[in-house]
Amino acid sequence: MKEIKNILFFIKYIKPQWKTLLTVIVLTIVATGIGLYLPIINSNLVDKGILAKNFDYVLNISIIYTLAYVVKGFIGLLISSLTAIMNSKIRFKMNQDVFKEIERFKLSYFQNNDPTMIYNNITTDINNVSKLFDGNLLNVFTQMLYLIGGITCVFMINYKLALVAIAIIPIKYFSINFFSKKNKVLTKEYLSIHTDYARWFQDTIQGIRDIKVFNLYEKKENEFSKVKTKFIKYERMFSIISSAKEEFDNFITQFIIIIIYILGTFFIIKNELTYGTIVAFLTYLVYVSTPISYLTNIKFIFSGIIPSAKRLKEIFETEKEIYNQKIPVSVLKEDSIIELKGVSYSFADKKLIDDIDLTFKVGEIVALVGDNGSGKTTIGNLLLRFIEPNEGAILLDGINIKEMDLNSYREMFAVADAKSHLFQERLSYNINFNEKEIDEIDDIIQKSQLKNSEIVLMRSQLKLCESNVSSGEKQKIIIARVFYADKQISIFDEATANLDKKSRENIEEVMVKNSKNSLKIIITHSKDILQYVDQIVMLHEGKVTCFENVQEAEKNKNFNKLFAKK
Repeated sequence: MKEIKNILFFIKYIKPQWKTLLTVIVLTIVATGIGLYLPIINSNLVDKGILAKNFDYVLNISIIYTLAYVVKGFIGLLISSLTAIMNSKIRFKMNQDVFKEIERFKLSYFQNNDPTMIYNNITTDINNVSKLFDGNLLNVFTQMLYLIGGITCVFMINYKLALVAIAIIPIKYFSINFFSKKNKVLTKEYLSIHTDYARWFQDTIQGIRDIKVFNLYEKKENEFSKVKTKFIKYERMFSIISSAKEEFDNFITQFIIIIIYILGTFFIIKNELTYGTIVAFLTYLVYVSTPISYLTNIKFIFSGIIPSAKRLKEIFETEKEIYNQKIPVSVLKEDSIIELKGVSYSFADKKLIDDIDLTFKVGEIVALVGDNGSGKTTIGNLLLRFIEPNEGAILLDGINIKEMDLNSYREMFAVADAKSHLFQERLSYNINFNEKEIDEIDDIIQKSQLKNSEIVLMRSQLKLCESNVSSGEKQKIIIARVFYADKQISIFDEATANLDKKSRENIEEVMVKNSKNSLKIIITHSKDILQYVDQIVMLHEGKVTCFENVQEAEKNKNFNKLFAKK
């Protein structure tokens, strides 16, 4: 029952295409009607034309048969075209919806699943699930029409032969059921192996530098062989099962046909049937056996779809960030404050922040300092609502930020940190997220301390990527992005860590300017910038200590120990 619900979940994608679907159904009924009439024409052609040696009758019936077949073929082509259009629209909508869902996943999902694996799983699953809309469901309807029509016609011709013919139904059902169970188990195992391989491949490519340095070629090639050997094994088993199913299906069909030939000859001798009716009967037998094969084969097809439908549906059920809360966020006021009240946060059984109280005021420049892992970045993530406090609350002007619309809330922020990403686009796009350059970019680029030679080189590249810029150049571009965005709250998390002293000092000078109507939070291990800030927040063992200036901070032994290490 649960498997059926997973399949039905995706049937909703066919609703917007109901006009196309209705057209296809009508055309299918017409084509099926023509198809069911063709054996009757064929029967008359044999009995009244060929056996009666009536050339004019043969000629006239042949023309009618040809025209009917051409019309049926044209309708079939039209059905295929409309189905392909409908399927492509459904696939696009499905991909679009999945992409929107993934965009709203919590960041923890992406920390536990690498991008290549996510992409491969989605591609595989959508390809499998879209088989529901690539003609398979429509063919069920078509084959049902042929089955009903075929059974009716064979009973009209001769009920004794018809009883023999329909004996094929239970035999084919049980054979397909057997092969479907095998295929379902294999598909589930294959998807798991595919996921493992995608994860291994992603990990290997990311570590290609270390593979070269430590000469790990042979080790990685052996790992590749082991993984691919499993793929080959399962692909071979898929092929064997598919071939065995097809051959058994063909054998049963041919066996029934031989029986029909034998019994048909007997009835012809007794003058109960004619040659033409035997020809028509055999044609209708195909109309019966083919739908039976197809309809029983649906279970075989669905055995490959079901595991993908289950995994794809999980994307829609995965916990996401909550958007569209009732309280919108407008512009921060000059006296706006952000308060952390009794906030605690733990990760992997480690308490990073323990019952802290902290206040950020608009117009301030605040520095967060502390050892690695002390919780500085965690405070930034809490403010950005990438994570939620285990205890306590974060208030903006007295309102819990959890109650505020997430999009408009984040619209106030700009961030430069180690996880900031360079998109594979032009330099200007990575600063203003726009295809077109604008005049202000040149001034922003100068403030970020990019050298003229770096700017010329990067502007000559159609697409930047993190592999063709240095860590320092990347940081300058990310900082330029924050400067250009000019948001009300800017977070610089070790934003200048990879820069030379002169560039760092020049950028820090820009950072601390013009903070009258904005809040700037600087997470740093550098003591130099602390002389420019309005508040120093030191994190130590989950607790915070606040200082108004460096002189006050230097009276604290933990502060002195922290910077004595540098």
